[in-house]
Amino acid sequence: MTRFPTAPQPGRIAARPRTTPTRTVHVPIETRPRWVVIALVAWWVTVAALVPVILDEAYYVAWSTRLARGYLDHPPMVAYLVAAARWVPSSPFAVRIGTLAAAVVSVAAMLSLARASGLTLARDRAVALVLRFGGLIGLGLGFLATPDAPLFAAWSVALAEAAWALRGDRRRWLSAGLAVGVGLWSKYTIVLIGPVFLWGMWRGDRRALATPWPYLGGLLALAVWSPQLHWNATHDWQTIQFQLGHGFRGGHRVESQQTDLLPHAEPPLAEGPEAQLTSSLVPADTGYHKKPWHKRSWRKPVGRIRDYVLGELALWGALLVPLATLAWRAARRTRRGHGAPNEPPPGARLDPRVTPMLAAGTVLPLAFFGVASFFARAELHWPGPYLVSFAVLVAPLAASRARGFVVAALVNFAATSLVGIHALHPYLPIPRGQDRVLRETRGFDRLARHLAQLDQPIFGSTYQLVSMVRFHGPGIRIGQWPDTARPSELTLRDVQAPYTWAEVTRAGGFWLLSSHPRIAHVPGALADQLIELQDCREDGADDPLVIRRAGAPEPDRRSACTPIHAWYLAHYGVLPPPPP
Repeated sequence: MTRFPTAPQPGRIAARPRTTPTRTVHVPIETRPRWVVIALVAWWVTVAALVPVILDEAYYVAWSTRLARGYLDHPPMVAYLVAAARWVPSSPFAVRIGTLAAAVVSVAAMLSLARASGLTLARDRAVALVLRFGGLIGLGLGFLATPDAPLFAAWSVALAEAAWALRGDRRRWLSAGLAVGVGLWSKYTIVLIGPVFLWGMWRGDRRALATPWPYLGGLLALAVWSPQLHWNATHDWQTIQFQLGHGFRGGHRVESQQTDLLPHAEPPLAEGPEAQLTSSLVPADTGYHKKPWHKRSWRKPVGRIRDYVLGELALWGALLVPLATLAWRAARRTRRGHGAPNEPPPGARLDPRVTPMLAAGTVLPLAFFGVASFFARAELHWPGPYLVSFAVLVAPLAASRARGFVVAALVNFAATSLVGIHALHPYLPIPRGQDRVLRETRGFDRLARHLAQLDQPIFGSTYQLVSMVRFHGPGIRIGQWPDTARPSELTLRDVQAPYTWAEVTRAGGFWLLSSHPRIAHVPGALADQLIELQDCREDGADDPLVIRRAGAPEPDRRSACTPIHAWYLAHYGVLPPPPP
């Protein structure tokens, strides 16, 4: 029998229907992704415009004057990113605008990866951004123009697309392959993502191996890389050979022929006028590298491994405190048998199809360069791509203490900002000889102004000196003299040589700038002057450099000078050709 609803009886109040109360989840402003992104981009733009360029950035700007499909030290993407500096000379922001664009791509890819990994809560995605970009390496590589900026962007996009592919949209292996191909134009570290993908498919979507999409993605990556690969094949495999030697032997041996437009330099002579000139000038004590070569920690495998582990931890900065606290509490709960520590809420659980790939993306870069440190010193930023997947893996657990991670990231922001201010106005009490910030950024503009007054061809012994002088003095014609230091892009290409030997001969001589007073011997020329140029910490931006000449009285200002740099300018006169 069907029952119909009855009307309420007179004098009785109808009962209100029961409704499930909705709970409003309050997300603090500091853990919303949009505010994290706004803070990051605003900070990056500010420091990119204010902080002076460093040595490697100036070197990449020198590359960009002759754009090509390949270069000696790295693939060419970084040269393309800094190409804007060609139209706005001596502008740090112009050098870094491409890096800022790559950083924005990295942020967008991180948000995509977080969603694909199952982080549906805004708080968790915000914490993932804090972990990825709030450490010292994430902050620095977000604005410095280095090959790591496009590498991080390509790695992040490739992981995000692979995560969506593992969740069912297998066609996105094509876009993942495209990102890997772009990464191969940036830095060869991206080859490590291949095993990461394979492990992710084996554990998360094994049936994908029976479909054509992963293989087509690999072919697409190879196709995108093929022009750069062809350049390597036709240039003695310069970039690949250089990277393998740098990563596993700690050397920079290059078998390619350097330019022969100038006579190659020879080691300093033990006696003669040039040796007497060198001995007559006691070099200034900058305190740099005072520890003997054989006693430096990275000379032995144990020291290299120790430096690698401690360095990777130090790069977290203040974030290491909440991370260590999280790990300690997790270990304590596990030891007491309380099951999974800090169980995340349902909306923050990672997708099990994506988690194996994230785990491999974290472990493999750290382990690979850890093993490589047995053979040569590994730079601390090399395994940096592990941060991308690590940030997503840890975010669900870290989100329960989001405020602590945000505070730690703000401490890193403040510390990095103070270092940037120090580069402009030195004030931090860093011991002399250990202030790498000033050694990388200070005094080169005044050096360029001094060199602009010289009336004969100018050369430098290292690519760093030549590149910085070119950046701060765009009108100065200066090149690197072959074999005065390790080969570089400036000694392998004729287009980077500003003078030929015939032009030097017609000028009657030349100047050679170096960071040490030992005078290199140049066949067909003889050094007749040696000048020391001191960059003093106490000097202002418009003060001239302190000048000391070999065999001359000491300058008045030397007693009040704390030298950061001591550059040595040797003048060579061209010898007459021997009689036939």
